[in-house]
Amino acid sequence: MRVCKQLFVVLAFVLGVVVFGPASSAHAESTGFHSANYVIDFAIQADGKVNVTENLDVNYATEPHHGIYRTTQVRFDYDPKPKFERVYTLEHVHVTATDASAHTSISDTGRYKVIKIGDAKKTVTGEHHYKITYTLLGTLNAFHDHDEFYWNAVGFEWPVPIDHTEIHVTAPNGIEQVRCFTGPRESKLQCDAAQLASRVSPRVDHGQLYPGPTGRDVVWVRV
Repeated sequence: MRVCKQLFVVLAFVLGVVVFGPASSAHAESTGFHSANYVIDFAIQADGKVNVTENLDVNYATEPHHGIYRTTQVRFDYDPKPKFERVYTLEHVHVTATDASAHTSISDTGRYKVIKIGDAKKTVTGEHHYKITYTLLGTLNAFHDHDEFYWNAVGFEWPVPIDHTEIHVTAPNGIEQVRCFTGPRESKLQCDAAQLASRVSPRVDHGQLYPGPTGRDVVWVRV
């Protein structure tokens, strides 16, 4: 898909991260664990593909965990034709980790692509950095005068707080608008900051995010 001259990016980041811990500690992941910093970069390409880089500073505190799950919804209802679904492609996944296993397995669970990161035979505690890269296909929406990137950035699956979230978006011909929303699905609550410092690379910042009653805290960005 060709990127039009004007680009409106609505980032609905459905990617969720949860920990997987030892079988003997069913509730360990809900105590002491958090993400101190979560930075997501979306690089929209001229052919419509989106290269994504996520950097996560994860703190397991004193509780042992094998690693994290990264969950992304890739199948959605298609309102114009209720019998059909809109399906996105997530491919070329690569993971690195600091002082933790970056072993990766990928599976499809219902409407979600699940990236499992870690070593099932080894646990870690404390602070670790994860870098996840992948490519998204089919995410741009075409209008007569612009294209739109509408994506869920943080997701509904986090069981613990995220202290700080930062989102960057780039596109070949620049970006015209940026907006950010946080809260449950369909929330219109604005993020702490959404600025279009330049048409080349807008930036969105938000402070702490907490799991809601249904675990659906999310950041929405419109660029």
